[in-house]
Amino acid sequence: MLEAIDINFDFTTDTPHYWEDFKYGKSCKDPDMWSPTLRKYQQLLYSKDLPNGEMFKLEIGSTPNNYLYWKDFCFGSDSIINMYIHHKTFCCIFRFIKCWIIYYLNIDFLLNLV
Repeated sequence: MLEAIDINFDFTTDTPHYWEDFKYGKSCKDPDMWSPTLRKYQQLLYSKDLPNGEMFKLEIGSTPNNYLYWKDFCFGSDSIINMYIHHKTFCCIFRFIKCWIIYYLNIDFLLNLV
């Protein structure tokens, strides 16, 4: 049974010293690594039956570096769902794709008017 997930929960509130560090300009602890609630929610969301019938049941690790694990595989929050949108190497690719989409959407829009 899936437990309830509070979609309004602020993960900075259970990240140790997040706001104190932020207030004083220190490097803040990342909720992706330090929020126990976010870790639990990701464990619930991403544990599932695999196509081969085996259960991919993520376990909570004992340290932030051992975020979630399954068998011999360790997963960090960012490795479960990885977004490359801010990755320097991929910026030019995303810019190209964005321009391509805008260009073709505009053409499609104009073609539909004819």
